[in-house]
Amino acid sequence: MFKKDFLIIVFILAAIAVYSLDYDWLEKVNSMEKPELNVQINELTEKLKKEKNAENYAEIGILYHQLARITKKNALPAMNNLEQSLKMSDNSVVRGYYGSALTIYAGEKMSFSLLNKGFQIIDDTVNSDPKNSVLRILRISNGIDMPGFIFNKRKKILESDIDYCKKHEMSDDYYKKTLTDLELSFEKRAGK
Repeated sequence: MFKKDFLIIVFILAAIAVYSLDYDWLEKVNSMEKPELNVQINELTEKLKKEKNAENYAEIGILYHQLARITKKNALPAMNNLEQSLKMSDNSVVRGYYGSALTIYAGEKMSFSLLNKGFQIIDDTVNSDPKNSVLRILRISNGIDMPGFIFNKRKKILESDIDYCKKHEMSDDYYKKTLTDLELSFEKRAGK
């Protein structure tokens, strides 16, 4: 009986398509420039034709997100791919990137309602996974890129994320450097 129950549980867990993004890959993406992003997008798009799964959609969406951050346009492909990934499997990092992509898209469309919706998604995602420093760094990065009056409205949230990440030592050198860079950008924007 125990063996049968154990096999059922293993089968159910295997059937649930849960994945996690590779944080080393995220680090690499965040340092890519436009030409390399386009190459990666094309390669993953070919892979997606053969394997339509949440992880492939998420990775393409995150690549498009980085491209949209650099160019300040074309956030719609990021949103569409991230949304498709979320339909297949919920992942807090993907949800955070979706909210961030929505804020970039809001800038393209000059829409405060889309901007607020994007911020709400990012904030709700961080609140549902408060120990996830990657989400907090994403929120800091997203907030620093905002125009002055919006940055000023979100300054306390960003400051609390910086404080959290500093207090909860991050072991990865990339994230330590990223946090230091974001903290310097924050202080410059905040006039500290």
